[in-house]
Amino acid sequence: MRYLKKFGFTFLVVLMVAFSCTPAYASEGGSGGDSHIQIDVSGSGITINPGQYPDMGGATNGATPEAAATKIVSKGKLIGQTITALCAIVCLVFFLINVTKLSTSGGMAFQRRQAIMGVLWSGAALTLFGGAFTVISFFWNYLD
Repeated sequence: MRYLKKFGFTFLVVLMVAFSCTPAYASEGGSGGDSHIQIDVSGSGITINPGQYPDMGGATNGATPEAAATKIVSKGKLIGQTITALCAIVCLVFFLINVTKLSTSGGMAFQRRQAIMGVLWSGAALTLFGGAFTVISFFWNYLD
C-alpha cells in the first residue's frame, strides 16, 4: 500500500510537469500590429521593442520603474503601519485586561500568578509591536 501511494504521487507530479510545459515561439520580426514583442534583425545588431506591451524604460527615461517602486514602497509602509498599529492596540487592550485581573486577584495566589504572567507577556508584546510601529513609521523614509 505504501509503494502504491509513492507511485501515485510520483505519477501525479510527472503528469503535472508534462501538462504544464508549453512551447515558446519567437515573435515575427517587425510584423507590426499583431506581434506582441517586435524583434528586428539588421546588419548593426538585434533590436527588441515591446510591441503592444508598455515600454518600461523608453521615452520616460526609466521613470516608470521608479514610480512603480515608489508606489510599492508607500503601499508597503501603509500596510505595515496598519498591521503593527492594530497589533499594538490589541496588546494594549490585553495589557489593561491583565492589569484588571491582577488588581482583582485579591488573596488568591494562583490568580495573581496568572495575572502577573499575563501582564508580562502582554507588556512584552506591546513593547515589540510599538517598537515595530515606530521603526516602520519613522525609519521607512530612508527607503524612499
